[in-house]
Order: sequence, then structure tokens, then C-alpha cells
Amino acid sequence: MPRILVVDDEPDVTDLVAAILRPAGFEVETVHGGRAALEQLAAAPYDLVICDLVMPEVDGVAVYHAIQKRGTSRPLMLFLSGYHDAGGYETFLREASVPTAPKPFGVDDLRRAVTRLLGEASRSEFGWPPS
Repeated sequence: MPRILVVDDEPDVTDLVAAILRPAGFEVETVHGGRAALEQLAAAPYDLVICDLVMPEVDGVAVYHAIQKRGTSRPLMLFLSGYHDAGGYETFLREASVPTAPKPFGVDDLRRAVTRLLGEASRSEFGWPPS
């Protein structure tokens, strides 16, 4: 079963994303903020990181760069944000080619995005989705 880390500085958002994805068969853990994400990523492997882009102290860009330094054992990423066009984030997203789901997001849209991102790797590596 694919492991997903959800990162947002708003606990309501992490709780909502977890509530959407767990019933779909994903193992989901949540943390609040980029610093907590970096600690969790150092402690455990994940297949996908769903991360808010704009957070105080350590933002999604810093989390992305930390993941890129990991070499070949990098999880996939999906950014959540209502501010992707402010503060230079638009340029970063275009250059990094990281998919972004705008806030607010639809329940089905989020499930589809996660399923699509995990795609073939999930089916072959993790035996997901169950038949």
C-alpha cells in the first residue's frame, strides 16, 4: 500500500486530505509545517508527499529541494496551494514541473490526482490498488 505524507501548516487541511485518501486505500500520515516534514522524511520512507506550497519558516519549495537531494529514493510530490501565482512560486512550479492542486480542491479531483501520480509504480511495486 502506498505511503503518503501530507504536509500543511493548517491542521484542518491535513485532516481533510487524510480523510479523503485513507478510505481509498492509502496509508496516510500528516505533519504540520515544513520543518516537521523534513524530520518525518528523514525518519521514514514515503511514496508521495502532498505538501502545501506556502508555509511559514520552511515552505514547500524547501521541502522539495530537500527531497531532491535524497538521490534515487525520492518520493513523488504534489503541491497544494491557493497562492501558486504569488511570490515567485509560479516560476518555481513551472521549472520544477511539480503538479499542483489548487485550494480549494474537490474530493474526487484529489483522489484522481493521487491515483494518477502513483500510477503504474503503485500497481507494480506496491500491489495497489487491490484487485
